[in-house]
Amino acid sequence: MPCPHCNQDRPIKVKGMCMACYMRERRRSHGNPSGRRANGQSLVELLQYADTSWLEKVLDRIDRTGDGCHEWCGAKTAEGYGIATVATHSVLIHRLIHAVHGGDPMCAVVRHTCGNRACCNPAHLVGGTYGGRQSGGRPHLKDRQLHPRAKPFMTPRGEFASMALAAEAYGVSYTTMKNWNKKADNGFGFVEGVK
Repeated sequence: MPCPHCNQDRPIKVKGMCMACYMRERRRSHGNPSGRRANGQSLVELLQYADTSWLEKVLDRIDRTGDGCHEWCGAKTAEGYGIATVATHSVLIHRLIHAVHGGDPMCAVVRHTCGNRACCNPAHLVGGTYGGRQSGGRPHLKDRQLHPRAKPFMTPRGEFASMALAAEAYGVSYTTMKNWNKKADNGFGFVEGVK
C-alpha cells in the first residue's frame, strides 16, 4: 500500500506515514526542517540559565598550568576537540569558553590560533566564518583543484585537475569516468596522471 503523503510504494509505519515522511514531519514540527540545531543555539540557552554552577565544574576540568595553552582534560571528539554534556546539551568546550569570555555564541566557527584543538585558552580562540579559515599555507582538502592527491587527467576536452572534475564536466558519475578510463581502447584516450 503506498504512503498517502508521498505516493511512494513504501510500507506504512507510523501515524499513517512511511518512515521517511514521518521523520520529515517530525523535523518540520520542531521548527528546523534540516533537523539540526543552529550553531551556538545550545550555548545561548546555557548562558541564559540563572544557576551557573555547571560552569565551575567545566572550568575545573581545564589544566591552566603554564603560560600557553589551557588543555581540556575531559572527553574529546574523534577530531580532538573537548566536549561535555552540560544540562542535557552537548557542547564543544572551546566554543563554550569563547562565548563565556564575550565571544559571539552564534558565530559559524571558533578557530584555535595555536593550532591545538584541545586548547581552551580564551586568548587563543577567535570567532569567524568558514571563509575566513586559514589552512597554514596548505591547500584546503575540499579544494579539488589543489588537493594534494589530485592527479591530472587528460580527456578529449582537455586536461582536468582530477578524474572527479572531468566526470563533472562530462556530466557523468565518477564511476562511469573510471570505467571509461579502464577501457582506453574505446577511442576516448583518457589518461590519468599525465602532466
